[in-house]
Amino acid sequence: MYNKFVKLKELLLHAQKNVPFYRKRFADAGFDPGKMKNINDIKVLPLLSKEEIRKNLDQMMWNESPGGLSRYNIGGSSGKPLVFYFDRRRQAYDAAARALTHRWWDIDIGDKELYLWGSPLEITKQDKVKDIRDMLTNDLFISASGFFYS
Repeated sequence: MYNKFVKLKELLLHAQKNVPFYRKRFADAGFDPGKMKNINDIKVLPLLSKEEIRKNLDQMMWNESPGGLSRYNIGGSSGKPLVFYFDRRRQAYDAAARALTHRWWDIDIGDKELYLWGSPLEITKQDKVKDIRDMLTNDLFISASGFFYS
């Protein structure tokens, strides 16, 4: 079984190899994940800001991600959306976690469910496949943006 440090190191090595933004960021900071001895070695990296993500999004993607990437965004308290991408594996993890937590509350697949969702952009961009899936699984998505923002 891997420990958390080894997993982190592998993730950073993957980012260095496959993501141009992180390859440059690591080099600029003099950081080589392959030479990490402990978690403190990561402290040489500068913190990542939302503005940096907005400016460098095209350089932050792993374009060879198996199954491709799906765009997501969050509105945040600033009202400026933050765009990011998920891969298929992350989507599967989210679905599995949601199913597990539903079982804790004795909610089965197909039970009626209402999602009060904070991102109106995601609501309006749902395609027909998602609409059909939501109908079959008895889910209803409602944008929370009208409730909290004016």
